[in-house]
Amino acid sequence: LPVLDGFEMAMANREHWESVATEWRQGVEFLYQGLLSVFKAHGCEPFGDIGAPFNPAEHEAIGQTETTEREKDHTVTEVIKRGYRLHGKVLRTASVKVAILKN
Repeated sequence: LPVLDGFEMAMANREHWESVATEWRQGVEFLYQGLLSVFKAHGCEPFGDIGAPFNPAEHEAIGQTETTEREKDHTVTEVIKRGYRLHGKVLRTASVKVAILKN
């Protein structure tokens, strides 16, 4: 999982990622997708999406963001680190920021 995290951190830094040669980026993205495919073939899948309802069994809240929209209350607003399931069981929780309704 730390290797997948490293790929995701590298690709998330848009300014630096876009400054690298296109062919190199495509190669790294190909390797990342290949690694994800191997994990998936062995029953390990990522989770943790923006907009998903916060679930303490799957998410670790490491921060909050205020919202005035009631439907966004207690939903994921930012994914810091993706979570992973192995054969349907949580292997690692996702580290996320959660929306809290501002009164």
